[in-house]
Amino acid sequence: MDTEQTRALIDDLYATLGRGDRDHLMELLAPDISWQMPASIPNGTVHGAQRVAEQLGSATVRRLFQRGTFRLEIYNVWVEGNIAIAQTGTHAITQAGRKYDMEYVWVYTCADGRIAHVREYLDTKLAAEVIGEANIGVPDSV
Repeated sequence: MDTEQTRALIDDLYATLGRGDRDHLMELLAPDISWQMPASIPNGTVHGAQRVAEQLGSATVRRLFQRGTFRLEIYNVWVEGNIAIAQTGTHAITQAGRKYDMEYVWVYTCADGRIAHVREYLDTKLAAEVIGEANIGVPDSV
């Protein structure tokens, strides 16, 4: 994929996440996509479009944060060829009532018009302190 195609795909991804359009999200993800979180996160790799769409689309937000408090801010997006890097911020209130302000970096690898791999970077120590170590990662039962 070229830079313009990748940028359009990532722009579409964030617009789709903002709308909560799970059907379109599935169209943006490669069937064998993998979402790789930092190595210190238990259950830190999610495989397959269905699981990634569920977790990125809403399950993680519903599980960790109070309804209506989650806000995503996109600071920067850099694209070169089939690779995109997005710097984002998340602001929410946890289920336990704690303020969650986290910055993330997402590295997307795209192929054949879809997102094939996602690599996530965040401050795992801060996340564990705010949302609880047991809540980090994706439950096995998803």
